[in-house]
Amino acid sequence: MIPRSVTSIGTKAIGYLDESNSYKVEGLVLGVYRDTAGHKYSVNNGFEFELLNKFILGDITGDEKLDTKDALKAVAFAKKSVDPKSDDEFKAADVNGDGKLDSKDAMVIINAVKNKKTITLK
Repeated sequence: MIPRSVTSIGTKAIGYLDESNSYKVEGLVLGVYRDTAGHKYSVNNGFEFELLNKFILGDITGDEKLDTKDALKAVAFAKKSVDPKSDDEFKAADVNGDGKLDSKDAMVIINAVKNKKTITLK
């Protein structure tokens, strides 16, 4: 597991067997948090990884809380002014599970933030 607090990882610093960094450790799966140095390192070096973030429906930013930032992103997705950066963002934003990001999703997220409630998929 690579902690969230790690902000940078040197080139080929993890998962290589020799000093020349040419042999990868087979079967290595890194535990990482989304959009962190560990996540970027895993993707850039072709390592399998497991996201450790707790999934919260409506938590588009992936910071494990439902707040105004999520509501603003949901509105931007509904207005089509911004596209989701990842499948995880899409899944978190599609709170009604209809496969579309629209005003219905945005309103559910806005109301959940306003009322400090969690969202459950029905």
